[in-house]
Amino acid sequence: GDGLSAALEEAMPRWQAGLDEVDGLVEALAEHLMPAAEAARLAAHARLAEAGASERRRAVQAAQERLAHAATTAQLACRALAAVRCSEGVAAKDGEALERATLKGPCADWLTALLQCEALHRGLDAARAEELGEEGGVASRKELLSAARCSAAAAEAAASAEAAVGAKGSGADAFLEAMWAMDGALGDQSPRLDKKRERAALDRARAGYREQLAVETAPAAVLHLCVLLLEVELHSHLLAVPGRLVPCLLDHLREELPPHAHAALAKYQAAVQAAVVGGDAGAEDELRDGIEAVRAIGLSKGKGENKG
Repeated sequence: GDGLSAALEEAMPRWQAGLDEVDGLVEALAEHLMPAAEAARLAAHARLAEAGASERRRAVQAAQERLAHAATTAQLACRALAAVRCSEGVAAKDGEALERATLKGPCADWLTALLQCEALHRGLDAARAEELGEEGGVASRKELLSAARCSAAAAEAAASAEAAVGAKGSGADAFLEAMWAMDGALGDQSPRLDKKRERAALDRARAGYREQLAVETAPAAVLHLCVLLLEVELHSHLLAVPGRLVPCLLDHLREELPPHAHAALAKYQAAVQAAVVGGDAGAEDELRDGIEAVRAIGLSKGKGENKG
């Protein structure tokens, strides 16, 4: 302890002359102390290594969970996309815009997640892998692909998947083909969609949308959440749709909604658009007065309150 160290330091000048005359004393002290010092060093190193390994295992496990979620979401989104595009009332240009949003959203998220998992398996620093996964985007995926050191087959499939998510001349069908080719080349890490996974994903989405819709105050966001929730409730569709495509989904929901509910949502969408353009005081009043009716339609599976 500190007291012993201080006492020895005080005594050393008096002992110095005598200690210098003892042959082999320094060597004997070193031989006595070094094993304990080396054991302490090795133990500390082992603790650090174990802490690092545990952190890395947690990072790999988290990445695998993200990949499973992303794979399920991408498959559900592609399936919903096909159904929406085939339905009456959805214009071809809106279907194409929805496809681009699906490719750049959940499909790109899956590609990022798979590359992140593979890069971690290949030894990429966990913090860097997490950072690249958070960033997403072409540049991040390019770095992850380099770190993943994929086979030629996997790299070719990755290029096809990247082209698809970039909406460069190919669509959702091409993405799904590249998705399973790439996943197969990397050891089938992405789970295929089944009833259990579908139900769990839809339940999570439903709960999340309902929770957000119950507290949201921005008119455009309330309408957006309402429409996404209705797609889950009425069609079991999980869609990635930017706000500008809400009218497309309103067309898709027309047949399942009571006339008064669809009319109320369409009217509210027109007010949202007018407010975005600006300068329409009447639109602002309509947004404020109608927000609770829109919220009620979403939370009641489209029933709402018929005031007509």
